[in-house]
Amino acid sequence: KDWPNHNSLVTMTMEPVENGTDIHMLHENIPAASIKSISDMWSSDFWEKLDGILTTNIQTSCILNSTSPEVLYETMLDRKALSQIVGSDSSISSKVGGAVAMYDKVVKGTVTALEFNTCIVMSLRYFNWPFGLQAETRFKFDEINGGKGTVFTLQQNRVPINQMDDAAKNCEELSKQLKKFKFAKK
Repeated sequence: KDWPNHNSLVTMTMEPVENGTDIHMLHENIPAASIKSISDMWSSDFWEKLDGILTTNIQTSCILNSTSPEVLYETMLDRKALSQIVGSDSSISSKVGGAVAMYDKVVKGTVTALEFNTCIVMSLRYFNWPFGLQAETRFKFDEINGGKGTVFTLQQNRVPINQMDDAAKNCEELSKQLKKFKFAKK
């Protein structure tokens, strides 16, 4: 209604999850001058009426030129080393289905997949997130420098918008601390 003769496209995909339905929405071809009002419309007029939780995805990366994926993978699964990196009690189980607790149990969850020296996937939630909402969190270890280095990527999907700042800060801080950490050499 706000932009006659200008068509936009809304695509929604729905995926059943344990406590409801994930609805992914993509709204394309919005005139630049209307982006904020359309975003506000979806937030207040649509999702809130569905009793929905607006979420976003977060991703951060860092390059560790002299730390191999193998060393980084093992370090992330070592409670003492991970706690030292994070700066508080933290642990990630080395078994699928095992427990994850980080930042003195402010963040808890389970390991959902392990790909040796390549990837750790977890289902996590902060203590103050809406009940039942879990973020899929992925630590990815990509080899560089002929195996001598790693590009570490941390990705969190389904982070509540109103909690995004804290989650993003923790993601960025973890990457920063990994760059400072003195890794064991193999």
